[in-house]
Amino acid sequence: MFGVYDNIGILGDFKAHPKDLIRGPVWLRGFSGNELQRLIRQKRMVGDRMMTEDKHILDKRISFLYRRFNRYGKHR
Repeated sequence: MFGVYDNIGILGDFKAHPKDLIRGPVWLRGFSGNELQRLIRQKRMVGDRMMTEDKHILDKRISFLYRRFNRYGKHR
C-alpha cells in the first residue's frame, strides 16, 4: 500500500518534501505539539505583526495554558 505523497518521490525524483506542499499558516507547517507550544510558536513568528486585540487574546490564552500546564498533569 502506497502513501499519499509517494507520487512525489516516484514522479518528482524525491526533491520535494510533503511539508513544503502544505498550504496554511507558517507557524503550523510541519508542526506537531500541544496548544501551548503552538501558540508560543505563533507569537514568536507573527506576534509583532498582529493587531492589538488579537495579540492580547493570544497572550491571555498563553498565560492560561501556562498556568494550567504547571498546575495539573504529568508534566509538572
